[in-house]
Amino acid sequence: MAPAENTSSAPNGGTGANGTILVGIDGSPNSEHAFDEALALAQAKGMGIDLAGAFTFPFGYVDPYNTTALSGRDEFRRIVENRVRQAADPLIDRANAAGVEVHLDIAEGDAAGVLTRWSEKVDLAVVGKRGRSPVAGRFMGSVSSSFVSHSHCPVLVVPEKWKGHSHDPAEAPPVEGASHETEVDVRLRGASHDTDEKPAGRVGAGLDFSGSVVVAVDPGDKTDAVVAEAVKWAKEADSALTLVSAVTLDTETGTWIPNPVQHNLVEAPRVRAAAVTHLEEITERLRESDPGLDVRWRFFDGSPGEVIGEATRTAELVVVGSRGRGGFVGLLLGSVSRAVLNRAVCPVLVVPRKKR
Repeated sequence: MAPAENTSSAPNGGTGANGTILVGIDGSPNSEHAFDEALALAQAKGMGIDLAGAFTFPFGYVDPYNTTALSGRDEFRRIVENRVRQAADPLIDRANAAGVEVHLDIAEGDAAGVLTRWSEKVDLAVVGKRGRSPVAGRFMGSVSSSFVSHSHCPVLVVPEKWKGHSHDPAEAPPVEGASHETEVDVRLRGASHDTDEKPAGRVGAGLDFSGSVVVAVDPGDKTDAVVAEAVKWAKEADSALTLVSAVTLDTETGTWIPNPVQHNLVEAPRVRAAAVTHLEEITERLRESDPGLDVRWRFFDGSPGEVIGEATRTAELVVVGSRGRGGFVGLLLGSVSRAVLNRAVCPVLVVPRKKR
């Protein structure tokens, strides 16, 4: 069965009974790995897949004053589109064999920009994250990072070495200044939770979220949009859900700027109480609305990016918002989301806080 092919400026969309997953392809192992995860999700959720290939026309490809410039541009487009189809063909064959409806979309334009526009028409996007290397491996690729920052739909970011639930926690990049790769050098003075566990002494030693979807809860976010998305994924995966908040109260910031909360004996308890109350309220609402969902909460005195990043070592999935409170919505990922993605071991679902 040949897929429908679209070379317009908008994706076909609506390919599956339960929605569409967008996957950018460029022939790289990274994009193929993202497709692997998208195909598994499409089968499980009854969704279709839109494969998206984008390209830009290089200014130096033809002489703009040459009368044959137009034909040169057409030839370039033909060559690139053929290469996109060659990269897509094996993926399309796999989707067809799995019974997943698939479309191929090809467009001229910046890859991140094309994916961002098309994200308005789909329900989920999946991108890959490069593995570790001395420099580049600590960060996502430029296209993936830009797209995740501006996507209109949730984006699942899949680390290069993710192999399902058999991932190795040691694969997470170390935090600067950590004495051991398996432990983040941040003291948890007063970690709290709604279970009978004893508070952990170090982040790495106490963050075991095996069998759970972890959602990062911003104490200042009252919309619950990110939590709602996490609930959906936890229920579909038949997993527990753990709400996690972290605020630097008594921990040194590691910068030249002193932590204002740390030096205010009145402010720290108030901030902590507000964050814990927020977690308790969300947990209570979820237990009432979804009595079959195993939901719990954890609060940590520590760097949010490091705490949530550590959670990716053991969690089934980590869900974060694309931007935190404060700052300009037009900027890139919030600092917490960016820190989590740079260290992620398990897949991370980034949920846009802005309305679609």
